[in-house]
Amino acid sequence: HHVLNREKSKKMGTESVIDLVFREVRELGMGIIYVDQHPSLISYPALGNTSTHIYMNLGLDTQYSSDIQDACSMLGLDYRTEGTYLRQLPVGDGFLLARRLSFPHPFLIRFPHAKVNKGTITDEMVAQIAPELPEETVIEPPLSEASRIRDHMKRKKHHHEKPKHAETEPVEIMEEKEDVSSPTAPQIPREQLEIREPQVQKDAGKIDLPDACLKIMRVLGRFDASATSEIYGGISMSGSTFKKNANRLVSDGYLGFRSAKVYRQNSIFYFLTNKGAAAFSRTFGMPREEINAAEFAVAAEKLFRSEGWAVNRADSVWILSKKDRQLKAVLASSLERAMLEGNVANEGAYFVAANVRVKNALMQMAAKRISETNRPFVLSIADFESLHKGEKFKKIGFE
Repeated sequence: HHVLNREKSKKMGTESVIDLVFREVRELGMGIIYVDQHPSLISYPALGNTSTHIYMNLGLDTQYSSDIQDACSMLGLDYRTEGTYLRQLPVGDGFLLARRLSFPHPFLIRFPHAKVNKGTITDEMVAQIAPELPEETVIEPPLSEASRIRDHMKRKKHHHEKPKHAETEPVEIMEEKEDVSSPTAPQIPREQLEIREPQVQKDAGKIDLPDACLKIMRVLGRFDASATSEIYGGISMSGSTFKKNANRLVSDGYLGFRSAKVYRQNSIFYFLTNKGAAAFSRTFGMPREEINAAEFAVAAEKLFRSEGWAVNRADSVWILSKKDRQLKAVLASSLERAMLEGNVANEGAYFVAANVRVKNALMQMAAKRISETNRPFVLSIADFESLHKGEKFKKIGFE
């Protein structure tokens, strides 16, 4: 729990690097086994991405931290009536829950006792055992699999590289997955206006702020991030330095922020105020990322229909129907602030962003809307690439 720390994730307001590894490593067909004495201290992203849970004898059960209560929640046991059994398990016994089994309930298991002779291993002992070992102890993946992984990493790297010139080039908003029945995402052309560096405009006297403040405004104005740790992590800034400069920008009226509940964690989302957006435009120029909205709509409709949804397309809000369920969907592909503010006004809708930048823009505009209306709002949002991979909508409860 020192690595997968729950309190650290709460304070950061988002997933840590190791939490992200837990979620992303499945794409490569790999897994992670972790053992801890106190499951109540393990971060929620790690627990949520764990397929097989084994809980043995637990004893920590206090007002502030309870291993037993956490174990009951994950196993689906009643804490009041069945939680006491977790204290009474003998050594070697435990509760097991495997999410991928056809039997979706916890059951008792017993591990055989393995006697281990404690001591040291000498060179002579290794020499006796070595001839019995197979010559090939390392199994390399097939060439096609290794090539697929290398190509996957190259596409990821290319996707995150900034264009050197403001010229139109096809950009994939979704990767093709061989084992997914949903349609392959098309290549949607876009035009991205290169944003000028902050040092140039600062020297020109457009805005009188320190470099650290300008970096924060640039990240938010470009919609590269929205949550606290994503902002300062992307500009190699410490949390304390970010907080000091962000507070100055808030005091000067350039920035606003709003707290929100993401799953069980509290996150803080920042946004540029009207004053901040005007200053950003004068200093850097407004970002533009024009995506072919028609092709994006066609790709989204194919994806929804492949999942069994009937699609009733309207100008701004789509109606999706499946059996007795019906929901509204809003497609967003523009970075125009006025259009984004109009999008988030559709409360109760599911928002599908063309890419991660548009997704960040929607989250910023939602935080801005809550600050202006002071009315709670739950934002259900996902970018198209994540939906194509089978991920679910993220629910952000702004307070």
